[in-house]
Amino acid sequence: MAEAVPEQCLSCHDGDDEDFRAAHLGRAGDSIDCRKCHDPHVSSDEGLIKAVGHDPFVESACDVCHPDGQGEGP
Repeated sequence: MAEAVPEQCLSCHDGDDEDFRAAHLGRAGDSIDCRKCHDPHVSSDEGLIKAVGHDPFVESACDVCHPDGQGEGP
């Protein structure tokens, strides 16, 4: 990549915008690795969202893998 993630993504997207945070579990753009959910090269969904979702994440059951809320998150 020309720049590191999330810096390259944030060169176009405002990671502090209220709408951005609402779409990303309330997190600011500089605190996430965009590639965990977005694929800049191939996607079957609008917004470059990966086609297959990690079931616990999709179900908002983060504690299945991240006990006590510990973990990097999306």
